Amino acid sequence: MSEKTLSMKAIDFRLAKASDAKLAGRLLFESFPRKASCLIGLGNEDRARKILSEIFVLPGHRLSYKFASIAMIEGRTEGLVIAFPGKMLNKLNRHLVKHILRHYSFRGKLAFIFRLWPLVFLKESARDEFFLANLAVRNKHRGQGVVEALLMHVETLAKQSGFLKIALVVDIDNQDAKEIYGQNGYSIKAINLESNARIPYLGPGYQRRVKEISL
Repeated sequence: MSEKTLSMKAIDFRLAKASDAKLAGRLLFESFPRKASCLIGLGNEDRARKILSEIFVLPGHRLSYKFASIAMIEGRTEGLVIAFPGKMLNKLNRHLVKHILRHYSFRGKLAFIFRLWPLVFLKESARDEFFLANLAVRNKHRGQGVVEALLMHVETLAKQSGFLKIALVVDIDNQDAKEIYGQNGYSIKAINLESNARIPYLGPGYQRRVKEISL
C-alpha cells in the first residue's frame, strides 16, 4: 500500500497464534520499551524482547497470545493489540510475574521485584472496564490509520464482551500516543507520577484514560 492513510478495508484482523511469538515479542517491546527494558529485561533490551517472545506462547497472563489480535495488511503482520476484561487483570498480572521470575536467578528475581513493586499500586483498569493493555504498529505503517483501526477493533471486542468502557494507561511524555488516544475519545481519569530516582529509566509517569462506548 502506497497511500498515506490505509483504508479500513485494507486492514484485516485475526486472533494471534503461538507461532506469532517472534514478531509479537518485538512488537510488544515497542509498545512499552522503557518498562519492558527496565523491568522485564532488567536493563537489557535484547533480553526483554527474548523473554516477551518466550512468554507470549504461554496462556493465562496479560501478555499472552490468548488475548492478542493481529492486524494484517496484504497478508503481513503489521500491528498487534492485547485487550481483555479489567476484572481479569490482577490474576493475569500475578501469572505474568511468575513467568518472568522463571527467567532469573535469585539475585535477578530480587531486582525484578524491587523494580516492579511501586507499579503494583498503579490502578490500570476497573472491573467494569475492558482493558487495552498493549498496542503496537510496525514503523512503516505508523501514521497511516493502523492505530485507529486497532482501536476500533478493541471497541468491537469490548462490545462483544458486554463492556461500555475501555481503559488504558499511557506514558505522560508519549505525546503522539496521547494525541491519538485523545482524538479517539479517551479522557484522562488519573495521573500517576514516578519517583525522581525512577524517572531516568521509566519516564515521569502515566495517565489512566477511559473511553465510554455504546453497545
